[in-house]
Order: sequence, then C-alpha cells, then structure tokens
Amino acid sequence: MRLYIDVVGRCNLKCPSCPMGNASVADHVGGSMPPELLRRILEKAVGETKPEFVGLYNWTEPLLHPRIGELIEIVNGFGLPCYLSTNLNIAKRLDAVMKAAPYFLRISVSGFTNDTYRKHHEGGDIEVVKANMRTLAELRDKYRADTRIELFYLRWQGNLDEEFLMQEYAESLGFVFRTEWAWFSPIEKVLAVLSNDLTRVTMKDVATIERLARPFRETIQTTLKYAPMLGRCTFFDDYLVLDCAGRTALCCGVYDQERFTVGNYLDHPLAELMRLKAADPECSQTCRQCMGYGLPALGLDIPELGNVAIEHVLKRYAAKLGVSLVS
Repeated sequence: MRLYIDVVGRCNLKCPSCPMGNASVADHVGGSMPPELLRRILEKAVGETKPEFVGLYNWTEPLLHPRIGELIEIVNGFGLPCYLSTNLNIAKRLDAVMKAAPYFLRISVSGFTNDTYRKHHEGGDIEVVKANMRTLAELRDKYRADTRIELFYLRWQGNLDEEFLMQEYAESLGFVFRTEWAWFSPIEKVLAVLSNDLTRVTMKDVATIERLARPFRETIQTTLKYAPMLGRCTFFDDYLVLDCAGRTALCCGVYDQERFTVGNYLDHPLAELMRLKAADPECSQTCRQCMGYGLPALGLDIPELGNVAIEHVLKRYAAKLGVSLVS
C-alpha cells in the first residue's frame, strides 16, 4: 500500500492543469494536519499494512505546512520512506526539510524561462525556483542528507526546447532529471470533457487541453485499447489517499471531496474503507467510467502512449518547417 497524505489543504500556485488551479469546489478542506494526527494515522497504517512509502502530498504544496520538518521526522521515525513533491517557489522551510532528510523530494517544473514556465505553473517564478534549487543543493551538502532529489519536467507544446537547459542546470546540482508528458486533472474533469458536460468544463480548461503535447483525444483513443487488459486498478487497490483532516478519498486522481470522500481513516479499518469505496454510488460510477476509458493506463509504462506524443510533436515541427513526415 502506498500512502499519500495532503498535509495541507491548499497550494501557492494555480496551475491550470491541476484541480488546485482549475476546480470550483468550495468545500475542499483547508488548514494543516497536526503532527499528532499524522502520528496516529501512521500508527494505524503500520498496524494494518506497512506502507511502501508515505507521500506528504497529493494535490497540494507540502512546504506550506508550518511544521513540515517535524512531519518528515515523524515518518522517518516509523522507518518509512518519506516522499515530498513541491513546486519549490517557497524557500522558508527548506532548512527544516533538508535537516529532516526525506527519502525523496521531487521538484515539478515546466520551463526554464518565465515566458514558458508561467503558462503552466501559474503564479510561479522559475528564477525563484532555480535559486531555491541552489539553496536546496547547499543544504543537502551541509546536512549530508542522502535525499534523492528529482527535477520532474512536464512536457507541453512549446516547452520542449527549454527541457535541455533545465536538464543541464538540474544535473549540475546533482539532481536526478526525469520527464513526463503533461496531462489534465482531475479525473472527474477528464470524464466531464469526454461526456461533453459543459457545466463542469471552462474555456480555460479547453485552452489548457489544447496545449497538451500528447493530444487529449488521441491519448484517450489509445487508453481505450488497453481498457480490456487492465483487470484491476492499482490506484484503487494499492493507494490510500487522505486529506489534511484524515479523511479517505476514492483515489489519488479525484479531487471533489464532497463527491469522493468515504470516511475518516481513523474511524474505520482499512478493509472497511475499501468496501466503502467500492459501494459508494458516486465513487463506483466514476470508477466504472474511468476504467471504461482505460484511464489508469496513463499511470503505467506503455510506450504507445509516449509515441502518441512524439508523433504529434514531430508533425508540429514539420509543419513549422514546411515539410511533411515520410513514414
């Protein structure tokens, strides 16, 4: 079981491809998880099924938590690998983070210049991120932390040329560099687009989808082919996702807490929570639709999905050059 906990209920950015930037849900739990609540959750978790790791994030920005260093130390104290993912526009708590030495820390970016970066990380500043990356490397060395630091570059139309600049910069600091084709979230909005439910989709959502380097419709056509082969959804079966109040969500891909929360983790045995997820009408219907489109395939290592993006990118570059691709 992989345990993801949004230890805060907010983010400092409004990225248009993320529900923290594109959702209109008014009742999303805010605030910060008290350290003692995290401790109680982990005590229960290790008693039921020892987690493979604990991610102190799902949709939100963990560096906003005023006691993030203490939370990392609590996870470490249980002998569990602690994972963080951050946009790194915040430097205030970096010292506490690296002193606590999480097992893994990911920095998500989408450009090397602000003209590019701000299209996808709305409200951020890549120069601040780059400065914070240098600070992070210095603190890693100061505390001799063995944290695996990963620079995670999200590929969009128009930012591929800057990928190599960011790779060179990240690797010069000793960070691991990894890329992925950007996608649009959450699942309920993807399903709304597919069902033409315009009450849940905005013009900004449409514009964001049109900027995907891996085209939306072609991607879905590919995942549909894998739907019959999936069998089970690892994101339903193998992921436990909690908000900062300790409430359990259907999976890591949904956002609307009013629709997809099934109960407080501390109030129910894990087996019962799994039954509640399967029995809830809203959750079960969303699962059927998601599996029907083969959306869990997006989280698997399927070369064909990458080829969809590469073919689209090559065609766009060819069109700019005024040539055609010869197969």
